[in-house]
Parts: sequence; C-alpha cells; structure tokens
Amino acid sequence: MSSIQVWGTAGYLSALQNIGQKSGLLPVVSRSGEYRRFAAECLKIGQAAEDEQQRAIFLQMARAWLALAQRADTSPNCHQSAEDEIK
Repeated sequence: MSSIQVWGTAGYLSALQNIGQKSGLLPVVSRSGEYRRFAAECLKIGQAAEDEQQRAIFLQMARAWLALAQRADTSPNCHQSAEDEIK
C-alpha cells in the first residue's frame, strides 16, 4: 500500500465519520483524537508491512499525525496550517 492510498484512506475515514456524526450513529471526536486514530492506523499498517522501507514510511506518517494531534491540542484553530505543512 502506498502513502498516497493511506492519505486517501484518512480522508475517506474522515468523511465517513462526518456522515456518522451527522446521522447520530457516531460520537463527535475531537480533531486531535481523529489525528491520533490515523497515527494508530499508520502504525498498524507499518507493523504488517513486508519490508523495512514501507515500515519506515508508515512510522514517519504516524509521527506526522501525532505532531498534528499535539498541535491541535495546544491550539485548536491551527489544524489547517499544520496539515498544509505535511503535504
């Protein structure tokens, strides 16, 4: 799985979460909580990766998601600029 697919998956999961929240089926999750969930998913995928390069990529992505989560916790309105930094 490439990093492009994972970023796409994150957007897809976010869209599903929004639909679930609007319908009342899912609880509202904070932006930082969402980022931490993405980091956990990257770690999970990385652990299942077949080679060292893939594991390193997913670990780097998990670190980026965790950094975004920390920034969102300290400054809830900074998520857009933080997301732009990792693109």
